[in-house]
Amino acid sequence: MIMRNHRRSSGFTLVELMVAIVVVAALATATLTAVGSFRVKAAGVNELARMRGIGVALFGWAGEHQGRLPRSSHSATGHGELGWQREILPHLGYPDTSRAALALARTREFGMDPAEGLPRGPALNVYYELNPEYDDYEGAPRQWRNPGSISKPSATVLAVMAFGTADHIMAQYFNSRVENLPAPGKGAEKGCVLWYDGSATLESPGAVFDPSRGIDRFHPDKAR
Repeated sequence: MIMRNHRRSSGFTLVELMVAIVVVAALATATLTAVGSFRVKAAGVNELARMRGIGVALFGWAGEHQGRLPRSSHSATGHGELGWQREILPHLGYPDTSRAALALARTREFGMDPAEGLPRGPALNVYYELNPEYDDYEGAPRQWRNPGSISKPSATVLAVMAFGTADHIMAQYFNSRVENLPAPGKGAEKGCVLWYDGSATLESPGAVFDPSRGIDRFHPDKAR
């Protein structure tokens, strides 16, 4: 009787090759998802730390100026001051308040990358600099120049990370022109908010301002 030796080929069959490709693709997808999630989380952590640092600098400046906050660029000049981003530079470790120092701080501390297609940066809540003598706004003649006048500091916006190059923001513009808080990283769904008590959190836009639900955390007397 003739014995035949059946040897299995050492190569992969087509089915085995296809299974291997599917497994590798699944692993690659899972790895990329994990890496992407990590990057988004890291970006959020970095932005929160950056905003807390800005809060410390803002209140450091206020401590040297009878408790009032610095003004944004649209009204600072009329009061013989610089915009708040320049005013707080020494409190962020910069030797002066020059434009050159500001340009450096915008990348390091403010997160405004010049290479980004749509600029973004911290914008101060403009309610803190309004004056009932010449500003027309809801709630006049109230003003909130002094920290002691804020009844709900943990629920009142001090600044937000916003789209654009302006260093200030009002609620109505947040609603109509700044449709979303810019996320700290691609894939993130929430943006960074600095509260009046110095804390920073990642929030969805609707949690900060939504007139349909009676939410306005920009207005110091409405924040809850």
